[in-house]
Amino acid sequence: MYVVETYKDNFIRLKIFPLAAAAYGSDKNINDCLLQIYPDFQFVKNWVVTCQRKDHFCSAFIAVSFTDKAIVLSFRGTDSFWQLTHEVWQTIFRKKVPSVFGYGHVAFYFDDIFNQLDKKGVTEEIHYLLRQHKHYEVWITGHSLGGALAAIAAAKLIQSKEIGPDKIKLVTFGQPRTGDSGFAAGMNKNLPFFNYRVTRARDLVVHVPPRTYEDYAHYKTEIFYDNDMKPGAKWKRCVGGDEDKDCANRYGHYLYNF
Repeated sequence: MYVVETYKDNFIRLKIFPLAAAAYGSDKNINDCLLQIYPDFQFVKNWVVTCQRKDHFCSAFIAVSFTDKAIVLSFRGTDSFWQLTHEVWQTIFRKKVPSVFGYGHVAFYFDDIFNQLDKKGVTEEIHYLLRQHKHYEVWITGHSLGGALAAIAAAKLIQSKEIGPDKIKLVTFGQPRTGDSGFAAGMNKNLPFFNYRVTRARDLVVHVPPRTYEDYAHYKTEIFYDNDMKPGAKWKRCVGGDEDKDCANRYGHYLYNF
């Protein structure tokens, strides 16, 4: 029988968040960062592609934690205001495309970047490592744009049936709305065990695209920090549906004043 794991701030703060942060570095930076936090980590590979513009880069890396018995996949997020502007423009003015696991649609921009990375062997490498390390979990994470890519990666991994949903931990930070309500429903149904979107106060990115535009919607479960997120900060597990009005959405009107 599968058991839904509860959100634990220390685990996310000390284990998962450093992985999302490390994705912004070079191969050497990632390796050095991981070794400081996880002495038994093995850095496997880092892939880098252009995000539809030659001056915008997107990336993903894979590593293995032998102590945690986990294969890690982390996606780099938006790293400049101009990349965020391009991201918003492409998401709003390009048609959505079918999601990788057949539920609803996702933004073309996110899907296109994920496919660029995946063609270089991201999912293939995960499958290879799962065969080498049977019974290991797969931890998938990313910040901002990286969160959207992480969600699509998790959906594809579920669709491949190479690993059960109870073995996947998906945690994103400041993730934009990645797809429509059909995609959100698919994520809720297929990844119900450890699937958390961490949001913070007035973060603009989590409101993009607007909920009222083209049926874009978040999936659950949102973990909301209405503070500075320092160690010991209070957080809330949002239970008011996929779009809880008492969490990040309480600040949604700031988007229209941006």
